[in-house]
Parts: sequence; structure tokens; C-alpha cells
Amino acid sequence: GYFSLIGLCRLHTLLGDFHSALRVVGPICAANSTLYTESSSAHISLVFHVSLCYIMLQRYADAERMLAELIESITRNRQYFSRTQQYDVIVKWTDKLTALLAIAVALSPSAGETAEPTASLLRDKYGDRINNIRRAGNSGPVGDLFRFACPRFISVIPNEDAHERQVALFIRQVEHARATPARSYLQLYSSVSIAKLAALTESKEADTRSDLMSTKAQALQVQHVAGRSAGYLDGELAPVRGDIHFHADATVVQAGVERSQTDYGAFFTAGIETCNGLLSGLSQSARP
Repeated sequence: GYFSLIGLCRLHTLLGDFHSALRVVGPICAANSTLYTESSSAHISLVFHVSLCYIMLQRYADAERMLAELIESITRNRQYFSRTQQYDVIVKWTDKLTALLAIAVALSPSAGETAEPTASLLRDKYGDRINNIRRAGNSGPVGDLFRFACPRFISVIPNEDAHERQVALFIRQVEHARATPARSYLQLYSSVSIAKLAALTESKEADTRSDLMSTKAQALQVQHVAGRSAGYLDGELAPVRGDIHFHADATVVQAGVERSQTDYGAFFTAGIETCNGLLSGLSQSARP
């Protein structure tokens, strides 16, 4: 059944076989059933392990989407969970989910797409770390977040520290995918020559071309498409929303930034819900 598939997904994730972990839960995604969501622990476990696999496979947009939806659902139903015996466990899971979401947001060019109130939770809890990762490409903060959020990886090989090996592989992946020097200058110009870009970054033109190719590669990610992707592993290669899109010829780079419109309605709705919750609590405490 669904629960055995979720357990098998967890096992493959702990072994570091992330492709197989996504493949085994494909029937759950294809069925589009809400059966497994009736169990909070099963739902959280599925989203956690699938999102972790997405992050390890550099599918940050898919991880951000799944984690944000689950955290928003947990936040919205917090009063219900507080009356259950699993509340303390769900709180611990939420901390790990939020740390994973911070990693996905920091490494994804689609930063800023997370809706309120989850975006406010991220800013309050991990805002400084996210900014440090984006600005400096520093692998230290993201390594600390990953160690806190990830499970204890295992290996079938005796006397092998599989956990530290996976952490080291992830940090190396982040270092290779960090923001290039040319990226920040592309936000300032709609058209700039490669020679000028090289002078601004204090690098050779050949290195600048390599940076542009790396930036272009990072702007494309395999993303799950609802209705067209059969399972969690399936997806289509598409540009990431909110990223810098540019075209470079022999001498000139034409650039443009895709800017998303802020949903102010969701922000004010979240504020109204918070105020209503406070008023309800005050009314109950004021009753004799």
C-alpha cells in the first residue's frame, strides 16, 4: 500500500539512492489520492524525503513548492495538532522542514516565490543565513542547515561514515553551483559587452564566458508539471521563475530579469487570521 511505499522511499533516501526513492513513490503521485494525507506522520514523511531528494538532485524549485505547501498546511492547522499526541513530534518535523525550505530558497533562483505566511517564518528564522548563502556563496551556513535537517544516512558498506560522505557531497554541489561574479552585474544592465563585464568582474573574457554558461545552466531545472508528469521523478526542463534570462552572442550580452508580482492579498489575509486567533484566545481567557 501507500504506507509501505513511503517506508521504501525513506530507506532509499537513507541509502543515498535518490532516483530510486522518487521512483518508488511514483504511484502515489500518479494516483493523486488524499488517502496518505489522512495520516499526518505519513504525509510529513513523504514530503520531507521527496523534498530532500529534490534538493540532492538540484531540483530546488520542486522542493520549495512541496515544502512551502506542507508548512503552510501545518501552520494553518496548528490549533488542531496542538490537541493531538503527535504535536511535539510535528513541531520537531516542522523545524526540519523549515530548514530544508531555507536551503531550497537560498539555492534556487526563484527566491521570493514563497507565499505568506511561510515567507515571514523563513525571514524571521533563517533570513540572515539565506542572505549570507546568496551573497557570498558560502557553503558554511548551508552545511550547518543541511546537517540539522537531513536524516542520518546509512550505508551497506561496513565502517563507512555514509552521513558525512553525503554532507560532503552536498557541500561540494553547493560550491559548484554558487552564484558567479557576472550574475550580479546582469541585474544592472539590459545590454553589456562581454569585455566590459570581464572588466567589472576583474577576470579574463574566457572566464567570464564560462561564468555566463554556468549561470545559464543554473537557470534551467527539471520541474514537475501537474497533469503532465506521471511521478515525482518525472519532469520537464524549464527556466526557473524569478531568474535572470539572457542571450549572449560573440561580444554582447542581452539580459532581462523576470519579476513576479507580489501577492499582497495573501499577506493581509494571513495578518487578519493571526488577529482573529489572538482575539479568540483573549475571549476564551476572559470568560469566568
